Amino acid sequence: MKKLFCLLLCSLLCTGLLAGCGGLSDKYDEEEAIAQAHAVIESLNAKDYDAVAATMNGEMKEVLPADKLAEVWEPIAGQLGAFDSFTRDAVAEKDGLAVVVVTSKYENGSLTYTISLDTGLQLCGLYMK
Repeated sequence: MKKLFCLLLCSLLCTGLLAGCGGLSDKYDEEEAIAQAHAVIESLNAKDYDAVAATMNGEMKEVLPADKLAEVWEPIAGQLGAFDSFTRDAVAEKDGLAVVVVTSKYENGSLTYTISLDTGLQLCGLYMK
């Protein structure tokens, strides 16, 4: 129960922060940022870890190489089951990065991704809850 409460509180805080951010600056194209986030998720769903790594900036590649990404993703994918659809996208800018929050529906539940992209649309952050 305590864990559920914490997750709900975090979700509300993230939603509130994104609602107050007001979208992206002129450095980014919102449709391109969403398309890149979807491409990252689709590569994860296909277990194409090298494709995900190819979208990462240098620092992210060091922190989360393809083999480590596979270790993290495999148990999550096993619990979620087959991918169904993207159900919601939200975009904001924080600290000069485009932050795309994507909610995705799977066979056994849903997952919310927070994907941070630099101005070259390279992946600089990936969080799943």
